[in-house]
Amino acid sequence: MKLFFLTRLENFAVRMLVRSPRVGFIALKQMDGPFVFIAADPMDDHPLDTEGEQVRQLERIWRNS
Repeated sequence: MKLFFLTRLENFAVRMLVRSPRVGFIALKQMDGPFVFIAADPMDDHPLDTEGEQVRQLERIWRNS
């Protein structure tokens, strides 16, 4: 996994976060761009549902960016 809009250090940090057992979801958006990267752990006990508070919070973040 290498995101072209991130630097080497940022790619390394994302890779470390994705591998962490304490991180269940990561969303990255290119600044002033249309690209969004989402990584979710399928083993998460509380997955992101389609209509919960987490989804509404992500939508607010998306609209404000």
